[in-house]
Amino acid sequence: MGLIVVERSFEEPRAFEDMDAAEAAVSWCFEQHRVKALRSFLSRNRRHMVCVYDAPDAEAVRKTQLEAGLPHDAIWASELLEPPEREQPPGYSAVIVQRQLPGKVDAQGAWALFELAVDCLGRHRAKLWHSYLSKDGTRMVCRFYAPDAEGVRRANQESELPFVHIWPAIVYGDSEG
Repeated sequence: MGLIVVERSFEEPRAFEDMDAAEAAVSWCFEQHRVKALRSFLSRNRRHMVCVYDAPDAEAVRKTQLEAGLPHDAIWASELLEPPEREQPPGYSAVIVQRQLPGKVDAQGAWALFELAVDCLGRHRAKLWHSYLSKDGTRMVCRFYAPDAEGVRRANQESELPFVHIWPAIVYGDSEG
């Protein structure tokens, strides 16, 4: 089993409850393919979503998404990268950064990127919580905690870290906060 990331975007805002109900309606399919939803991040404007599943492979998740009629932009196997010290300061909220990496990056290379940006992230009060790095090393989704998404955006721009989208998130199904 492994961590599978599903990236979604919507033309019209979507409610998490509608997405959750679509998955619940085909729970038999999730059981058949041994797919378990772990956590979801929905943008505050409800136009972007990232979901993380525990599943045998990306194809198993793809089958469940098709059966549930859920849209997806990308589905990929990942590894979880967690900094040695994680802190969620009071009053900070989750911010998601979706990245398309310029070349293939391994876990060591991903950490090197963050090391280059640590001072800038600190100046903008952005705290890395964890990241999902695609197994092929070309995509990453990072979860930060910060006072606002704009600080995370500025820190990534100033550090010249690649990103596709940065958005404030509502977190679902996560006991870690």
